[in-house]
Amino acid sequence: MVFVGLPETTAYFWTKNRRATYGTWPFEDSDKCNAERMAAAGFYVIGDNKEPDLVECFICGKQLDGWEPNDDPWSEHEKHQSDCPFVKLNKQNEMEWTVNELYDLYRKYKTKELKNEVKRSVETLKDKAAQLTNELFVHRSSHKNKKSTAFEFSFFAGTPLNLVEFDKAVIFFHNCRRQLSRRINRAFEMIIAEIPNTTSYFWKRNRSATYSSWPFKDSDKCNAERMADAGFYVVGDSNEPDLVECFMCGGQFSGWKPDDDPWRKHMKEYPLICPFVRFNKPDENKWSIKELCSLCKEYNIKVDMDNVKESLAKVRADMERIMHKQSIDRILNQDKYRKRPYRIINV
Repeated sequence: MVFVGLPETTAYFWTKNRRATYGTWPFEDSDKCNAERMAAAGFYVIGDNKEPDLVECFICGKQLDGWEPNDDPWSEHEKHQSDCPFVKLNKQNEMEWTVNELYDLYRKYKTKELKNEVKRSVETLKDKAAQLTNELFVHRSSHKNKKSTAFEFSFFAGTPLNLVEFDKAVIFFHNCRRQLSRRINRAFEMIIAEIPNTTSYFWKRNRSATYSSWPFKDSDKCNAERMADAGFYVVGDSNEPDLVECFMCGGQFSGWKPDDDPWRKHMKEYPLICPFVRFNKPDENKWSIKELCSLCKEYNIKVDMDNVKESLAKVRADMERIMHKQSIDRILNQDKYRKRPYRIINV
């Protein structure tokens, strides 16, 4: 499963990449602040030989050093930066994150990365401005009574002003400011490859939209909300308005009664066949990333099989039409294949 729009596979957003920075970590595996627990707590190493235990949180940017063997990384993180989004989430195992939690954490991570990029651009701009100011000061000190253009300043000072590089830095800085919100919004539009599109019945909101003429009330057990939760969407017409179909297994149900429980009926009829029933978690907002990927895989297999069946049906229909046409042509032209009797001509 490939995630498009998520942090690169080498980013410190992922635990395995934070763990890889602890090659020279000065603590043993038996210590509380071992490399495994430090990475799980959101830290990666940024220190050098002089300060080998300096670490930074991947999301809030908090830096900590002076670690001791009995220090608990997660407790220290909570103590020194209680408002960190990762600390507030309180889920160190990224495989346990729900889709909404992943989206929210990634938004904050991307915001932090873009802010750091702008900060670096500002520092570059300041360096260029300081260099330019220094060169202008040198020239003015040696040419107090001469009015000159920028070109003349550079010429008489004897050193180039690097105005081209300065302009590039200014343009880059303004582009960062102008595009920051747009880039953040684009980064937030995370699309997971192989996930069904937004109009698919894989999503509950699209299944719910098919119940506009559902013949049951909200007070009934088989109301529209609970039907959509159970994986059903309406496929019936005016002659059979309560005919529904499961988005996953394709099972169809009709003849509903007000006291029918949609989820129980689904489990009773398709306990092993339907992956959604086996999944046993109707609320999609509570799915973890691992669960979402697993369900998407099952759904895509079903969609592929439906496409194959549809293609075979078209091929079969085309073959039957061709064979039917050939049969009609053979009947209409059968006189061509009969032997005509000889005619005797009297002379």
